[in-house]
Amino acid sequence: MRFMPKHINITDLSISFGSKTYIEKFSTNITHSSRIGVIGRNGAGKTSLLNSIASHDQGMDHVVKIDQAMKIGYLAQITDNISTQSHGEFLISTIASLLRDDVDVLILDEPTNHLDKRNRQYLFNMLDEFDGILIFISHDPEMLDRCANEIWHLKDGHVHISKCKYSDYIRQIEGQRDNIAHQVSLLNKEKEAIHNALMKEQERASKSRKNGQNNIDNKKWPTVRSKTKFGRASTTYMSKKSELANKRSCLNNAIADIEVIKTIKPTFHLNATCKKDDIIFSVQRAGVGYMDKMILNDLYITLRANSRIAVVGYNGSGKSTLLKAIIDDRSVIKSGAWYVKNGLSIGYLDQNYCNITQDSLEIKVIDVIRNVVPGWSNNQIREHLNSFLFQKNDEVNKKVFQLSGGERARLSLAKVAAKSPDLLVLDEITNNLDIETKSYLAQALNHYRGALIIVSHEDEFIECIAIEELIVLDKYNA
Repeated sequence: MRFMPKHINITDLSISFGSKTYIEKFSTNITHSSRIGVIGRNGAGKTSLLNSIASHDQGMDHVVKIDQAMKIGYLAQITDNISTQSHGEFLISTIASLLRDDVDVLILDEPTNHLDKRNRQYLFNMLDEFDGILIFISHDPEMLDRCANEIWHLKDGHVHISKCKYSDYIRQIEGQRDNIAHQVSLLNKEKEAIHNALMKEQERASKSRKNGQNNIDNKKWPTVRSKTKFGRASTTYMSKKSELANKRSCLNNAIADIEVIKTIKPTFHLNATCKKDDIIFSVQRAGVGYMDKMILNDLYITLRANSRIAVVGYNGSGKSTLLKAIIDDRSVIKSGAWYVKNGLSIGYLDQNYCNITQDSLEIKVIDVIRNVVPGWSNNQIREHLNSFLFQKNDEVNKKVFQLSGGERARLSLAKVAAKSPDLLVLDEITNNLDIETKSYLAQALNHYRGALIIVSHEDEFIECIAIEELIVLDKYNA
């Protein structure tokens, strides 16, 4: 058996870009048995952390120390078409090649993106057999639970390490959340009880004052007892009120610390020109492919104005090619009978959110929407962005290039919602997104009332957006 270096040592690692600090003075020792799942919101600094480890980052005041004999295999996120293979096929073959190269440390950034069920299982099997140090970023609960024995959670500039399985870590967080909810409930009851007690004392004091005045009118000595008692009650109430305010402040901080996911209820401004049962798009005896190869044949698809369809199949089965044919991408060859309703508007989003173009990177968030609906007032734009959680002045005035992946995903959908198409075509838009942002996308898509066709390998996400029909492409392969 080959010699295995014992550990990687990280000392006071800090990562900043511009004025923003992503990680501050992070130190740890990674042992040979470590299998680390790195989690956190989009934009938390996860990829930057992996880059620092892979490059043996050594600065003026920090160091990532790795034994020189250690061989590192690093697979970054795959975002572009880099071969004739599908993304999933390329990813699996690349990881297999790294493992054949006998690496000591395997670093992977979102490795389950693009993978169908068969290749996901193949990946898990390969990683089960790998006996070196494994460090990977993922938002995939199944991979995190199966492949990691340690969780690094990046938030608020710090790396929080939990030496447990992902499901156990989530249970801990949920337990904390339930405990805080219980404390908030008790706090509200306590506040109500104190308030009711004060109201009763006020009522008693009022009656005492009335009785005292009657005594004066009857030339009897007035009582001051109830006034003194009410004064003590009022003082006690103010003291308790201050104490409750401090407790609530602590609970609010605790709630912020466990990252409670908000809900969104956006409005899609859809020009309802089609009745829900109208056929807006159909293909019969259709084929799609490229100049050198047809990929699919004998397709029959019908889309109505309210259709919600998911396209599924193995990696390389032609899912993305079919979507490109639907949006009339000129690189795709089509055969058969194709019908598109006259005047049909089609919106298309892929994992790179292609409706946010390179030339808009210097534009402010608020101006992205203003350019789509120039007739809207500033208040209308702010209200629209608010429903996609761009709520503060600094959030709506950010430039696009400053947005995290999750923020860019929300802005892309806000742009679609401002002037909604009749048909929304989505190609693996959840790749690279954290769990929170996936929840936002699902919430938003559930408010969309036009036709929807989506490619996704994530069964849970498909279930969340009320898909009514599956098109399985494997049987149509040419």
